[in-house]
Amino acid sequence: MRLISWFSIWVLAVGGLALSQKDSILFTCILQAVNLEFDYTVPDGKSSFWNPFCEYEPALGTVLICFHELTSNRTSGEAALQTTLSLLVDNCSKRGNFKLDESELHERYLNASRLAIPEEKFMKKNATLPIHNPVRLNVTSLLLYADSYTLFAKNFVWTNNFCQLVCLFWIVSLGLVGLFNFFKRFRWNSKLKGPFINKFRGYIALPTFTGGKHFQPWNIFGSLGKWLPFSLLDCLVPTTQESLIVFIYCTLNIIFASVGYHIEDQNLLLGSRDEQFWRYVADRTGILAFAQLPALFLFGGRNNILINLTGFQFNSFIIFHKWISRNMVILAAVHAYAYRELCILHGSYDRISQETLWIYGRRAFVAGGLLILQAIYYFRSRWYELFLAVHILLALVFIVGAYVHCKEIGYLEWTYASMLFWALDRVWRIGKMYRFGLPKAHFKLHFETIVVTIPKPANWKPYPGCFVYLYIIAPSVSWKVWESHPFTIYSVGDEIRIYIKRKDGMTQKLYDFLTVAGESELTVSVEGPYGHAGELDSYDNILLLAGGNGVPGPYYHCMHQLDQAPLNRWKRKIHFVWISPYFTALRWFGRELLDLQTKDKHNFVSKSIYLTREKQLTKRPANESGEADSRTPLISISSEELMARVMGQLSEEHLADYVVHKRRPDVAKLIMSTIEEATFEGNHNGIAIVVCGSDILADSIRDVVAGIVANGSHTMRIDLFEELQVW
Repeated sequence: MRLISWFSIWVLAVGGLALSQKDSILFTCILQAVNLEFDYTVPDGKSSFWNPFCEYEPALGTVLICFHELTSNRTSGEAALQTTLSLLVDNCSKRGNFKLDESELHERYLNASRLAIPEEKFMKKNATLPIHNPVRLNVTSLLLYADSYTLFAKNFVWTNNFCQLVCLFWIVSLGLVGLFNFFKRFRWNSKLKGPFINKFRGYIALPTFTGGKHFQPWNIFGSLGKWLPFSLLDCLVPTTQESLIVFIYCTLNIIFASVGYHIEDQNLLLGSRDEQFWRYVADRTGILAFAQLPALFLFGGRNNILINLTGFQFNSFIIFHKWISRNMVILAAVHAYAYRELCILHGSYDRISQETLWIYGRRAFVAGGLLILQAIYYFRSRWYELFLAVHILLALVFIVGAYVHCKEIGYLEWTYASMLFWALDRVWRIGKMYRFGLPKAHFKLHFETIVVTIPKPANWKPYPGCFVYLYIIAPSVSWKVWESHPFTIYSVGDEIRIYIKRKDGMTQKLYDFLTVAGESELTVSVEGPYGHAGELDSYDNILLLAGGNGVPGPYYHCMHQLDQAPLNRWKRKIHFVWISPYFTALRWFGRELLDLQTKDKHNFVSKSIYLTREKQLTKRPANESGEADSRTPLISISSEELMARVMGQLSEEHLADYVVHKRRPDVAKLIMSTIEEATFEGNHNGIAIVVCGSDILADSIRDVVAGIVANGSHTMRIDLFEELQVW
């Protein structure tokens, strides 16, 4: 039998196995016998490591004798022997594709013992090769190898335990967050308050990490980040809670990759201290890198079941997805470097680096590095569709490379789980699109906002706070019919409405098309709904804050709440606040504003509109102090003509309940006034704050709420629900 390289021996022997004391005898014997040159040629497609000891009688006899030698002097020798024989049969079946009859192994051992030749005979210069007889291995060397193998196996035991702990970390951390988010469904959640809880929520669970920037890009160079090359360092920073989770996760990976190495002055199996060190590090980091794969693919999918189980938004899981990928690539880099150093020590780098295993591992690593580089915020925010296409292609290169890299050495269960998550996500997405069908949607342009009205199937159930991905199947608009973009929706009757703000890319093309056409019927496909419904039914006080085109989500919540509670049981107070730059926004959302006015006959909802860039249209009536009152309803006799041109034929009574402010709101005062009003009226069952708008608005509200909660000067439980999606 040809001499197998040390690299192939170690890799093929232990790859993918949960090594432990019980298989130390098996591998001690095989790793000694594998260096003997038996007269055996491995058939094509067979394992060069396992098949000689499964099919070739002299090689099989050699390890059977070895098994008996190592177990004969043990107190539990018979049990150890039976365990070892069972492991041999099992590995021959799974890895050698050869069936051994365990009941015949004792007779084959006795036969081998009669024909065995001492190992020392083949150490002489004139030894006859190749070998045709079983070999009785040197017992002293075997015992030393057994000790060395035990240490070698211990590294794999520790590594596999560390992999399980990484998975357990995600289960525990996400489970705890999910548990507390689940409590928000119940009215007794309002009692979860107090100094400790408020401090934790105010300083950990709620605030941004970088002082006001979470959805907004942050740059370490501050204002210099507006220009290249500094803008390449723009990034989206996790919240404080997410940052804590990421920090613990990264720390665990560092610890797991660094501890538990047992290095001897001389190890018969692995060699010198340097050889032991590089081998242990290479194995540890390589397996740890693979253990990240399932979470990496699961967190990156749109149909991640954990979104509903934990209450985390999709963009939170994308943050975790990014950090998992970074940790995995770093671990893979250490893994590759360690094996390179090991091969250099053995003088086999040039040969080993040309093996299929090494080549595909290198390709997977390069693809992983490119995935991280092309996913930086600078590229992702400017050329998202190009980023997404390249990201998918590189991910395919990566997973194929990882599969081939580990096809023979094991640990493919991590790859299979990842591929399963990816495939299920795609199948589920296609299923959602199939269920919705390909209806004709009505597109109409209102200034720079595109209003899309889509008929929905009877069995398609949206909910407040959900969003969908919209595909426009219209080559006249864009030939890239596979492109999709997320939009918050509002559902009424048998249709859903989407309000699209003109930006770059597909929305710009759609705007250009409608600038000419005015309005049009286009075929669309809808994927969704996604997101989790904000559980607002358990709150007595609800503050709905909408910014610009983010109004559909909070508005949907408002209409849903009015539908839910019977009139005689209505105790809650709802504040609907819409912040918009210009007066003209009322035109594209005028119908909905009137619908809310009509439904809220008993004025359960206080309705406010802030126009941040609109000049005063008319002189306001003076209040008692003689000053113009900015809270006077906008619709007045003097402005009726202009409003008619903007919104259609509306009279004063139509929007009499809407209080319009010609200024930017003070969010902190707005929230505090809501708290004070609820406290005064005795509504102590918590306050839910829902926000959907610009990244600046969402970040500012998050920090304001965090500050109020941390201060603890109030008696109310305050919960924040964000419906902005940024990744």
